Amino acid sequence: MPEDPDRAWVRGAQAGDAESFTPLILRHQKRIYNLALRMLGDAAEAEDLTQEVFVAAYEQIRQFREEAAFPTWLHQIAVRRGLNRLRDLNRRPLKRALSLDDPPQDGGRPLEVADPAPSPETLHERREMAAILQEGLGRLPEEARMIVILREVQGLAYEEIAAILRMELGTVKSRLHRARLALADYCRSAMHGGRHVVR
Repeated sequence: MPEDPDRAWVRGAQAGDAESFTPLILRHQKRIYNLALRMLGDAAEAEDLTQEVFVAAYEQIRQFREEAAFPTWLHQIAVRRGLNRLRDLNRRPLKRALSLDDPPQDGGRPLEVADPAPSPETLHERREMAAILQEGLGRLPEEARMIVILREVQGLAYEEIAAILRMELGTVKSRLHRARLALADYCRSAMHGGRHVVR
């Protein structure tokens, strides 16, 4: 089994070597920023949250016991603090739409796939659908929204999502299934001009 590339840096940071934490930031900041952006829908808020997550991780690094992978532990911090920030922002809908021109920065999957050379009409339709998807995502309950983001945008495995959200694997799968159905229902309604709250 290959050596965990984060382990030496984590252990150095736990021993008090502040410089060992820098490679951890460089390795994971894009993924955490992408998660923050999808959660909050605002670049400035996402930047603030990303910085907050890494400050918290540095302050709590001695509490990390390697029972989970470092990225999983980092995602747990990001999800907790992101949900707190969402509540502070009065649970506003996500305002930044997923776009063909703005794919996830670190290997996550967008919620749509482009043809190599789409026509202007096709591109317009896809951007419209991306906006509808993002609006529907913003209206999901927080927990369901997080599961969809972690699976469909971040591209995480079910097991990783279960560890991050501290849920049973079956619960993650069933809630993701329900969230997908709710989003599909929202999209159908929106395409016919009857946007409604996703439940």
